[in-house]
Amino acid sequence: MRLAGLAALLIGVWFVQELRRSAPPPRPDVGPAATLLPVPKPLPDFALSDDGGQPFTREQLEGHWSFLFFGYTACPSICPITMGTLRELQQDLSAGSPPIDDARVVFISVDPARDDPESLRRYVRHFDPDFMGAGGEATELERLTRELGVFHERTPGGSEASYDFDHTASVMLVNPQANLHAVFGPPIDPVAAAEAFRAIRRAERP
Repeated sequence: MRLAGLAALLIGVWFVQELRRSAPPPRPDVGPAATLLPVPKPLPDFALSDDGGQPFTREQLEGHWSFLFFGYTACPSICPITMGTLRELQQDLSAGSPPIDDARVVFISVDPARDDPESLRRYVRHFDPDFMGAGGEATELERLTRELGVFHERTPGGSEASYDFDHTASVMLVNPQANLHAVFGPPIDPVAAAEAFRAIRRAERP
């Protein structure tokens, strides 16, 4: 009987350990600042260029957290407001305890006809010297935006060169495995967004 009881105890301990190993990590409390995906979604392969003319692909998003925002440099309101908010978010993260300095902001243009690397570089550096710009051919851009659920549509202006875009105003959070992890919807509160990001990072630590 003693051997049977010991065996049952050992089986019970093993079963609990297996449950703990197989259970998903606890979902962090991010409040209304962000929407977590139930399961992070892998990004597709794509081939864009960064604001230095170097390749910008899925591999460039691996190994660190990235905030992706899709817009265009001629955007009159949504883009500059969101980029300013992302600058405030980064400042909040850097000033925290402990500071977070390894999360990257990437502005991806939906206007390949006008936003060349030089234009993108000037635009993103206006908000923060560490921000990165990226862009490329419409087909490659569509490959990425379609999988992320990012809407963008050209709207006519007063002339052929003065058109605008309707586009998604959300910011996409990509994790170090290059998976879409969460979405920050507008209007974004930089302090609340920074707190939500800290909670997400803490939950993802092994």
